[in-house]
Amino acid sequence: MPDWRALVRARLSSVGLEPVDEIDVTEEIAQHVEDRYRCLCDQGVPEADAVDLSLRELEGDDLVDGLADALLNG
Repeated sequence: MPDWRALVRARLSSVGLEPVDEIDVTEEIAQHVEDRYRCLCDQGVPEADAVDLSLRELEGDDLVDGLADALLNG
C-alpha cells in the first residue's frame, strides 16, 4: 500500500499552508484516499487498480483549489 500521507503532502506543497494546517489537512485527505483504496479492495478490485483509482483522488487542480478556497473562506 502506498504511503498516502507522503503522496498527499507532496501534492499540497504548492498550496503554502501553515505547518499546523498542513498536518491536519494531510491527515484528513490521506485518510479519505486510504478509505477509498480499502473500499475498492473490499469490492474485489485488484490491488494495482485500487491504488491507481485511489490516486486519482489526488490528481488535477481541484484538490488544491478546493482546499485553498476552504481555508481562505473557511
